[in-house]
Amino acid sequence: MSTKYTVNLPPVAETLVIPLLARAHDAASPDPILGDESAAATVAKLSYDFDRLEMPVHMSMSIAIRTKVFDNWAASFMAAHPNAAVVHIGCGLDDRTRRLIPGRAVTWIDVDLPEVIRLRSQVMPAATTNPQYRLLGADITSADWLADIPGERTTLILMEGVMSYLAEADVRNLLHRLTAWFERGEILLDCISSTILDNESLHPRDTRRMGAKLRSAVDDLAHLEAVAPGLKVVEALQFINAPGVERLPWSIRLRMYLSSWIPSAADAARLIRLRFERVPASGGLFASITGLGNHSSQRRSQCASGR
Repeated sequence: MSTKYTVNLPPVAETLVIPLLARAHDAASPDPILGDESAAATVAKLSYDFDRLEMPVHMSMSIAIRTKVFDNWAASFMAAHPNAAVVHIGCGLDDRTRRLIPGRAVTWIDVDLPEVIRLRSQVMPAATTNPQYRLLGADITSADWLADIPGERTTLILMEGVMSYLAEADVRNLLHRLTAWFERGEILLDCISSTILDNESLHPRDTRRMGAKLRSAVDDLAHLEAVAPGLKVVEALQFINAPGVERLPWSIRLRMYLSSWIPSAADAARLIRLRFERVPASGGLFASITGLGNHSSQRRSQCASGR
């Protein structure tokens, strides 16, 4: 009988089982969106009560659609920059290198909390023999975690399913550190609106049950750009318009269509691609940033503590 590994992670980190199960369900479907065949093998190695997770078909499809967009953006970036570095922040148990097969000239670093990296090392054999691939256990809200990563190469930073769990102050600090450390590149992230953040009934029930909280939102994309000089939004894709959404069940698509007429609902979930190039730091600009979403000062104060 094969060994099973217990998932004993802090609340936000535990949420990694949700996209993992979604990828496994997608791969087992008759017409998969992502087709991540390794996900089911990883699920089978974990001692975890997956039956208690809510995973309706539209949810597994939606997660697969989001991941597919990130995969396509990453593949395009590596095709344009064959000597790039890729820093996958919040990698969880995502076997992205197996799906994308980076070239041997690409440096790929999977980053997550040390306890996640330990679990990943136990249940997921490395998908690549590329000597430039490595795992890094780090708290991305700390000030020194980038020290061992070279910053002079054109770099893609992947942050799928990460930003909304960070406090707004941590989001600003992280984006500022990344754009100050790396010479140039792109940042891929997803965000929710304050309409979602401020209505807890709209938060996924599984994440609430785990004790993980959504902590930040983006309403005005200009606030993202203002976090650091040289940071520019080059693509902002409303999830309701993402490629693959047309494959969702008709009832879900009808609900999305009706909500698309309400601006705040249409922007409820967005996938963002930012480009950056290091320029001389401007402390005054960074110091002037007060928030990402249109929240009250009380909301910002509450979000400033946390992960």
